[in-house]
Amino acid sequence: VYPNSAVVRVILDDNENGIEAEEYFSNIKSAFPDADFREFELQGLKALEVQYPEDRIVDWYIYLENGDVLVVYTEFGDGSLGYLLSRYIWTMLSTLEFNDIDLSEPDYSSLLSEIFSYVLVEGRGMEMLNKLPDKIIIETDSIGVGTGPVDYYYSEGVDHTFKYERASDVILAVREGQTTSF
Repeated sequence: VYPNSAVVRVILDDNENGIEAEEYFSNIKSAFPDADFREFELQGLKALEVQYPEDRIVDWYIYLENGDVLVVYTEFGDGSLGYLLSRYIWTMLSTLEFNDIDLSEPDYSSLLSEIFSYVLVEGRGMEMLNKLPDKIIIETDSIGVGTGPVDYYYSEGVDHTFKYERASDVILAVREGQTTSF
């Protein structure tokens, strides 16, 4: 950290050993015996603040409902902007929110099964393609199959490419991955 700079790092400790909050905080206190400590609640979650005022360090350990620990490390320099930087950090910490977001991949197997059941069914192609979470045209063959243009739609969410004929509004074929080789 430079004299007129600051650092804020947010890290998620998955607490593999499943240590309870009291023991986790006790371990932190034992690891940093010269620090100042303050236990508090943040959005109903148990939290521990670890301070080294002379070194301009403030760290927060927030024990989440699932046993993980959200850790926020902060430090600011001792230059002329130090006080202002400490106020910015305090503002960030005081407005900290934890939103538990499900980052698991959605299951598109039933969607793909439905779309597959409409391959070569005229008049339903675009209706099925519109159900994809993120379709994009990756190529258009303007000559097509003799009846007009054919578009190749790719969806990263389902990781499939769909060959679509506009004139008959029909999905002609499907391939896994992003490709125009059908």
